[in-house]
Amino acid sequence: MTGPDSYVMMSIKPAREMYIEANPFLKSLKERSDEAAKTSNAELLKMSPQTREQIMQAKAFNVEDVTTGAQVGWKDGVDPEVVVTRIKENFKDEVLVLSPTKMGEQIDKASAIFNALILGSAMIALIVGGFSIINTMVMSISERTKEIGIKKALGASNRSIAFEYTAEAGIIGFLGGLFGMGLGVLMILLVNSKMAEKGAEIFLLSGSYLAGVIAFSFILGMLAGVIPAYRAAKMRVVDAIREL
Repeated sequence: MTGPDSYVMMSIKPAREMYIEANPFLKSLKERSDEAAKTSNAELLKMSPQTREQIMQAKAFNVEDVTTGAQVGWKDGVDPEVVVTRIKENFKDEVLVLSPTKMGEQIDKASAIFNALILGSAMIALIVGGFSIINTMVMSISERTKEIGIKKALGASNRSIAFEYTAEAGIIGFLGGLFGMGLGVLMILLVNSKMAEKGAEIFLLSGSYLAGVIAFSFILGMLAGVIPAYRAAKMRVVDAIREL
């Protein structure tokens, strides 16, 4: 279920035939070329210039031109860059040669762009999620001023008040992370099920990674709840009691 699983090593001639047969456009060109090949030069002279041009174009189709790329291997101990240099010297500008180093650089560039997009989206989600928790906790504390005043009047310490609301923010983050992870896992399963038909699953689910997501969501919630919890802990009993 990975990319290389969709490759097969075989002779190039039957590979071309199978590829042409599976491609409707190439199959049509091949059939027209076969029909045009039956037309003699004498018959061509009797045709109109437009028809003659179409027949000549059909005859120009060459099966060997279907494959335009090739992979080259090298023996153990041989520097692949030396092989690339030798191919370039033999074929000059007729072919474009990419060494393993160049291909690796191209893959790294594409991966860097893709990772940057994912990281940017994650950072936006992180900021939005953090401020959402802060806003939720500030509103919650504002609505529970009486409750905080009663707790302090009964002897609750600033530390216990701060811990209580910080833990509450952590639980909010935990539940949000659990819900978001569930949606993410569902989307991954749907995408992988579609891509599995082509033999190339994109995403890999890891139990340790999912556990890390949940832990991170809980920690993020607690960090976002520190400021509201601190405000609740510093609230004066007199001010809170006045709300009664």
